[in-house]
Amino acid sequence: MAGIARDEISFNLIENNNREWAKNASFSVGVSNLNALYEEYRAIAARIGPLEVKAWGRREFHIVVPSGVCLQFYPGRARSFNSFRNACSSWKSR
Repeated sequence: MAGIARDEISFNLIENNNREWAKNASFSVGVSNLNALYEEYRAIAARIGPLEVKAWGRREFHIVVPSGVCLQFYPGRARSFNSFRNACSSWKSR
């Protein structure tokens, strides 16, 4: 298992033998200090894309970890766990 932790948020990747899931998995993560995160992650064992403004107008970078999962990081405001839980609850009730 590998993970990323910042402030009150943690994100863990768990090994999975189903390569099709990994090849088709992508996560978009809003962070508070995109530049610092990019500099830190440039040193890890993963394919790191450039930090740039994409055609859709958002500044971001992508990491493809060895399992094939794509992580996309962009400048975003951190949300509290309660607001996240409430958003998930309202989505599930639809």
